[in-house]
Amino acid sequence: MGSRRQSRELALQAIFQSDFSETWESANLAFCLKHFGASESVVTYASHLCEGVIANKDRIDEIITVASQRWSLSRMARVDRSIIRLATYEIALMPEVPPRVAINEAIEVAKRFGTEDSPQFINGVLDKIASNLEATAEEAA
Repeated sequence: MGSRRQSRELALQAIFQSDFSETWESANLAFCLKHFGASESVVTYASHLCEGVIANKDRIDEIITVASQRWSLSRMARVDRSIIRLATYEIALMPEVPPRVAINEAIEVAKRFGTEDSPQFINGVLDKIASNLEATAEEAA
């Protein structure tokens, strides 16, 4: 498994913890990241992802809400919601990460941490997010 995947998995666990405890603070994420025994490069990228999700959580949740018309955030499984938040940050706010890569990585992480239905659900939501963002960018151009 590559270090980026490890970083995403580590970030997912920290984001899940924040969602579960409803405590969206950098200190809590840093505490979580330090206790998984990952290499420094893995923790560095995971920290970047976590900080990005925290700083942009409201915007990320808005993007997800628009794309998942029949599923409110509160109805989503906590793991799925955390994976979608993480991937949405990469798709919407990290132009160096191709949307297809973020989606594929989210699906792989979902296979490990989610339910049997998680990969398909997450793929559907993230595809819609990527399409909506692409359409918005084309309209602005």
